[in-house]
Amino acid sequence: MTRLLILLALIFLTPSDLISAHERHAPPPAQASAITCGETVTALVEGSAGVFAYAFDGQTAQNVRVTMRRTSGDVTNSVHLYRASDLDESLIMQTGVNLRDPSVFEDPQHTAVVFFTLPADDTYLIRAGRDGWWYNSETGNGEFTLTLECDADFGAQTHGGALTCEQSAADWVYGSNRVDQWVFEGTAGQNVRVTMRRVSGDVVNSLHLYSTDDLDRALVDHQGVNLRDPSVFEDPQHTAVVFFTLPADGTYVVRAGRDGWWYNSETGSGEYALMLECDADFDVQTHGGALTCGVEISDWIHGTNRVDQWVFEGTSGQNVRITMRRISGDMKNMLHLYDAADLDTVLIENAGANLRDPLVFEDPQHTAVVFSTLPADGTYVIRAGRDGWWYSSDSGSGDYTLLLECDADFGIQTQGGALACGEMVADWIYGSNRVDAWRLEATAGQTITLTMNRLSGDLPAWLGIYASGDLNNAVVADEGADSAGSHSVELSLTLPADDVYLIRAGRDGWWYGSDSGSGDYTLSVTCEG
Repeated sequence: MTRLLILLALIFLTPSDLISAHERHAPPPAQASAITCGETVTALVEGSAGVFAYAFDGQTAQNVRVTMRRTSGDVTNSVHLYRASDLDESLIMQTGVNLRDPSVFEDPQHTAVVFFTLPADDTYLIRAGRDGWWYNSETGNGEFTLTLECDADFGAQTHGGALTCEQSAADWVYGSNRVDQWVFEGTAGQNVRVTMRRVSGDVVNSLHLYSTDDLDRALVDHQGVNLRDPSVFEDPQHTAVVFFTLPADGTYVVRAGRDGWWYNSETGSGEYALMLECDADFDVQTHGGALTCGVEISDWIHGTNRVDQWVFEGTSGQNVRITMRRISGDMKNMLHLYDAADLDTVLIENAGANLRDPLVFEDPQHTAVVFSTLPADGTYVIRAGRDGWWYSSDSGSGDYTLLLECDADFGIQTQGGALACGEMVADWIYGSNRVDAWRLEATAGQTITLTMNRLSGDLPAWLGIYASGDLNNAVVADEGADSAGSHSVELSLTLPADDVYLIRAGRDGWWYGSDSGSGDYTLSVTCEG
């Protein structure tokens, strides 16, 4: 106690040139009061009496928590913790937050909390007062209480605590309280899903799951997205979701906070709700689920959620078409179809194109389409996400819709369709959609003229006509000539037989998998005889 009293006297005899610029203009407290573990004190902030000092003796590695609550007035609380031997730099500080949503919990007390593991046996000083006391602010007055807890039970973070399966918890992120730590007990093989939803403020949610054996490496993480289009669905809660199949029995840690907490970002504050679901029903990816023929669903891609996985049951010989359309954001869509028994080999894929010429048709949705005749009865997997997800690309985010059509009527290619004499159609070539198939019913002796004109992009146009009995050898084919930038192809042929002819329009080199060149085109047909 003698050491404490001596240090209390010395604290306020410190020469002004030893006080930091941050604090040297603040009026010093008239005196420092002793505060003991478990004690709650009361003070009034009014006018020039903007800050109060409290001292206590602490021990090496002791966990202390200091809580400041407003009980009257409009003062914005601020609490700082110092070593008495170094008043130039606070060990930690926190300003009170009043972002609470009464539907979750109410905090008119503008609570400010600091916690710290003390570095040494020493006397420590708490300064509690109005926010801005260090530059003589006199904005805000009111009473507050201050509580000191020693040997406090807390995790690595200020807030957080134990999570219970199927129960929602609530907390908040503000200022230097960047992330909260939550713990739960899990068992080997258990599927868990953790969902973080913003309730107030502008915090960008970030959620990480760890094993307590390694708190330096997340098992899985996810950042919240707020790109929602209200016409599809509304998510002002900036939801972040992680799911994982636990590898072993043990204690697991969830860190919920603002995006960037790991490099001390203090951008964004707010309240959030957190839900732990145990034994959850989910697929390999965060989002996704079951697809039903003819039913359009919606989901989203953002940050480390690069691809969603969807499943459906198919039958041998069934024609399926899957269409992915972007609803918001700047994501470049990518769509893959797999047999569930072999997720390493893609049956077919397609990347969304956004090369549309409004004169032909408009596609701001960056549509990606795959179609396939299923090889066998069984479960099939669709992976819908951003282009480049397989090498962990984080470029582009957005909402999308996904539609599965079963027993679909289509030709050999993704796009294309029926073509009639005297008709002009429009379509496009991009990425792995290298060639479109069009069907033309015609009679022997007719002379047909086909014209393909490029409208946009750098597509090297190619056009071929095939008889239905031999789709491997073109009756006639030609590559485009770049005439005045249009890169057009024209083919004329007197047909040898009545048939439904196949017209393939695409990029030169499609037959060996060339992906060089993309664009929109028109295709017209005239018939004589």
